[in-house]
Amino acid sequence: MKQSITRLLFIISSVIFIFACTEQGVQRTNYISDKDMESGNISLEYNQALVVYSSGDVEASVEDAWQVVEVGDFIVKEQSVKVGSGSFCELQFGEKAVIRVEENTKVSLSELFLKAGETDIRINVEVGTVLCKVNSLSEGEKFKVRTKTAVCGVRGTQFGVSVSPANETALSVREGKVAVLPASVDVEKLKETAGKSDETIMEIIEQLEDSAPIVGADQEVVLTQETTNETEASFVRIEQEVEKIAKKDKGTVTKQERDNLRNAITQTTNQVKTNVDKPQKVSEERKERLDTIETIKMHKIPVVSRNEKDSDSGVMVKNAPQLIRIGIKAVPNEASIFLENRFIGFGKFQGLYSEGEKLKVRVEKTGYVPQTLFIDVEKSGRRFFEVKLETEKQDRAGKDTVQPETQKDETRDKIKDNENNKIKDDKQNNDRPDREVSTEKRPDKSDAQMKPEIAVVKPASNSFIGDLSVHGQMLFAADKSGTVYALNPAGRVVWTAATTNNPNHNSSPVVIGDRVFFSGQREMVILNASNGQVLARNTLDAASNHMFGRRVVKAGNAVLMPTDKSIRVLNSLNGALIKEIPVPGSSRMSPAVYKGKIYIVNSLGSVQIIDIETGAADPKPIITGAVEPVAISISVFGSLGYFAGRKNQLVCFNFNSNQVVWEKKLVSDDYPYQNVIAAKEGVYVLSGTKLFGFAHNGAQLFSLTGMSAAPGYTNGRVYAAKANKTIQVLNAANGKVISEIPLESKITTRPVLWNGKIVAGTENGQIVFMSAK
Repeated sequence: MKQSITRLLFIISSVIFIFACTEQGVQRTNYISDKDMESGNISLEYNQALVVYSSGDVEASVEDAWQVVEVGDFIVKEQSVKVGSGSFCELQFGEKAVIRVEENTKVSLSELFLKAGETDIRINVEVGTVLCKVNSLSEGEKFKVRTKTAVCGVRGTQFGVSVSPANETALSVREGKVAVLPASVDVEKLKETAGKSDETIMEIIEQLEDSAPIVGADQEVVLTQETTNETEASFVRIEQEVEKIAKKDKGTVTKQERDNLRNAITQTTNQVKTNVDKPQKVSEERKERLDTIETIKMHKIPVVSRNEKDSDSGVMVKNAPQLIRIGIKAVPNEASIFLENRFIGFGKFQGLYSEGEKLKVRVEKTGYVPQTLFIDVEKSGRRFFEVKLETEKQDRAGKDTVQPETQKDETRDKIKDNENNKIKDDKQNNDRPDREVSTEKRPDKSDAQMKPEIAVVKPASNSFIGDLSVHGQMLFAADKSGTVYALNPAGRVVWTAATTNNPNHNSSPVVIGDRVFFSGQREMVILNASNGQVLARNTLDAASNHMFGRRVVKAGNAVLMPTDKSIRVLNSLNGALIKEIPVPGSSRMSPAVYKGKIYIVNSLGSVQIIDIETGAADPKPIITGAVEPVAISISVFGSLGYFAGRKNQLVCFNFNSNQVVWEKKLVSDDYPYQNVIAAKEGVYVLSGTKLFGFAHNGAQLFSLTGMSAAPGYTNGRVYAAKANKTIQVLNAANGKVISEIPLESKITTRPVLWNGKIVAGTENGQIVFMSAK
């Protein structure tokens, strides 16, 4: 009887295993087993890339279907990979390169050959973002990323390529150099057409590639469909000349034919130089993403031909690594997973690790008790873990209870001994910091009479970001991990709410009525302002996310939410879509409302004036020189509006006349993405690390360097946050320093006035209360 039951269980488990290895009827066959990885019997063939990391929703094309990707799978030439929202995967190409395919991205491998000295890796990006870490390539080896508007080629570097739904390609470089050409200038196609033609023809063709614009470290460039179209005609002439030459026998090409080809290439080269913008300093919105490359590992995975493998005899490939696949599955599936305090996706992840590594994995979801796992990577230990979150206790009304602000968090650790593997299961977030308030007095350096009281609240383990929002007796802040905090006037944390907007680059909570709206790169969350209860969650895609600080705006009884192409009018209570208003031209800005009309600046610098009721745009927008404003909204002072664009142009215009009053160029190391302050003494704008003050007539009042956050203003005083861990109190009329307050950490939010105190968030997760007297 026992034998029959055992046999039955074995059959059932085998069926389950086969089903688990099959997606949409496709059998998984092209992969490395756990046994081979752990024994070091791991290598790639010349035409294989290896999936070394997978998080969330990742699929690969197999014949006419899509199969769920797992770590250890091979991806080969002409296969595609698509990655869903809040997900990513990493592909390794021997020891030559690793690419990280970010969320909402689709790529394909158009060429893949990994033999030393002949490596040829070509990746097509249809939409989304890839981050690339490429080791030095020898002469004759290639690594190229192609989109519909650009071709990027490297010899060894770290860079990212992002493709928008409108086929706009942004190339940003972290280290090294990347050559870029419009996609219409297809050098590989020319070489294929030329075939085995005269060697001098190949050299002439390569001149086209050698003359490509170069993007260096900490630089970026954007290529549009227009750029590609403008170079297409001149490239056609090159193709025609090459086709003529290819039809001739080798050695019969005339000098005139070579000269015609050279002239055609020179014409195209000049066209490219004219149409491709000069590289700019990499923007904050892409720099944060590039920094992710630092976390990408490159395992020592050798590449051999099929007949060099000796798997039958069990002989390991020389220098092959011994790797262990670790996987996490979260329940519920929408739970957020953090690895070493870094958000890595929803629901599940798998990665390859070496024995002896120690991992800290955190799983959390609003309304559930978070869990933290400490995993020792061991051959004899567990490899896959299912984390089931428990719901928070419900009160009698069925609503989530809020932890009392005076009660300290208690951590309940329990040790599970399951399959000889010890896992610490932290049930209450032992990373949650102390919420006690300490007060200390410090002498001021500049003014002996000013001795401000400095109350320090440390509610977070991450830097605070963007703007603080004040509403009645509550203050709201967001940290770098995308967690929203609510504090009372005593500095006590009333509630916190975790979101998936991690990392948070510049997003701030917006209070409208009794609701808190917080939007970032993955979702917009609507919270009850009094207790932090989640009232609604709206997932944001690549065209609608607020990654770098775009925000919602109140408009009567509704809320305006900007996207790249439109403004969504939402119900202020639950976030339901009422209607969608198109914006002429794309815009990465936040809207402003003035006398019942929407004002928003598009990417070309045109102030679009839109009727909220009808959605009709004024046929005569206000034309300015401030192109591509990012995140900021128009600031209003009387009948004047102020904003700044990505190329550091500050604009003042008149709402009544719809005319530009003045424009000023800001000489800075970066561009503005925080709102301009408009006050009676003047206007104040942060651009990079430089603070500018201007009078309302355009005369410059002052400029200061070394800023760490946007300035605050109250009662004729500008509060300038300095990177040297001080805050300077300035006379708003002339920028003269009235006093300077030393702090423990540099300010990372705009200072605000609240209950007679100047309040700001800091880099080390503090909220600082300073006397405004």
